[in-house]
This record gives sequence, C-alpha cells and structure tokens, in this order.
Amino acid sequence: MALNEETLKRVFQEMQIKNVELTRELNGVKYQIQSNEREQKICELANKELENYDDNTITYNSVGKMFVQNDIKNIRKENEKEVEEYKKEHEALKKKEKYLERSLSDLQGHIKDIMHSTR
Repeated sequence: MALNEETLKRVFQEMQIKNVELTRELNGVKYQIQSNEREQKICELANKELENYDDNTITYNSVGKMFVQNDIKNIRKENEKEVEEYKKEHEALKKKEKYLERSLSDLQGHIKDIMHSTR
C-alpha cells in the first residue's frame, strides 16, 4: 500500500509540474494573440489612411533608419499581405489556445481525481 501512495504522490507531482508548464504556455499564447491583434489593427488602420490618398501621391517606406520612396499601390499591397498573414497566424494561435485550454482542463480533472482517490 505504501508503494501505491508513493506512486500516487510522484504522479501527482508530475501532473502539478505539467499544470504549471501548460499554464505558462497558455499565457504565452494569449500574449501572442494580443500582440498579433494589435499589429493587425495597425496594418488595417494604415490601409484605411492610405485609401484617402490618390495613386499619384509620393509615399515612403522606412528601411532601418532611412526612408525609401515607394509607389502607394505597392505599399497598399504589402499591408494587405501583412494583414492576411496576421489573420492566418491568429487562426493558428487560436487553435493552439483551444488545445492548451482543453489539455489544461483535462489535466486539472485528473489532478482532482487523484486527490479524491487518496481520501
């Protein structure tokens, strides 16, 4: 019986460690989602602002510490591509978030089961 209790303690400790790891990873994914949404909004706002200008307007892109003249159509296309990339990344992060939440929920259920079985 003592071996069974020791085994349960070891499994319980491993599950607690896994719980902490999953929680950290979930928090990291949530932060990435927020960052992704923020960057996506910035690109969308830039596109809205660029729509106010005609195609002959001189525009510049920042490259490091300098600015390079670029066609406004190219800038719009680049921003649209970035928005699409952010949307794809956002979908992937949301899937990962759901998976981690489900895994964390299952793990917490197992921890509760172990606690109830020791009583």
